[in-house]
Amino acid sequence: MNEDVAYPDELGLRLPLLVLSPELDEASEVFWQPGSSRSWMRLIHQCAGVGCAQVEVVGTILTPRPETLSAMERISRELHSSNIGAFGPPLLDELVAYDRLLESSFAGLWPARCRRAYPLLLEGLYPIDIDGEENAGLLEALASDQLPADLDRLLEWNGEATDPFFGKWRLLILADNSD
Repeated sequence: MNEDVAYPDELGLRLPLLVLSPELDEASEVFWQPGSSRSWMRLIHQCAGVGCAQVEVVGTILTPRPETLSAMERISRELHSSNIGAFGPPLLDELVAYDRLLESSFAGLWPARCRRAYPLLLEGLYPIDIDGEENAGLLEALASDQLPADLDRLLEWNGEATDPFFGKWRLLILADNSD
């Protein structure tokens, strides 16, 4: 993985992007690193509208199916200039509206929801729940990439592997920010 942090446009990437990301922080990086079976990158993404939050994401970019890309573009378009997260955490009304937008945008593809990953929600950074038995098959439905059923196989473990824990993996839509 390239350790340099770059904005998506600096790498020639076009938004929106569908990114699979393990939760990596200083403590977790002691236990695992992104593996060599996929291309990984460190992205910095400006989001939260006029709040201009700079969020670092370590992830692998997935190839959305055409219907998924249409849903991602709809979400990006409808929430552009929303300023979600610009002045603090998302409001309950914003969370509920986003969850409903996800559900309607992905109707017919997968019942995509944001009931667990909601703390990550900002304008331009749209999380989709990936953990839990109800989401088995979600990645196959939304992306054309071949991924292992156990996503932890995408990681290289330092020393002994620990038991998988809930909430390690995130599925994110990185989209344009209004500011």
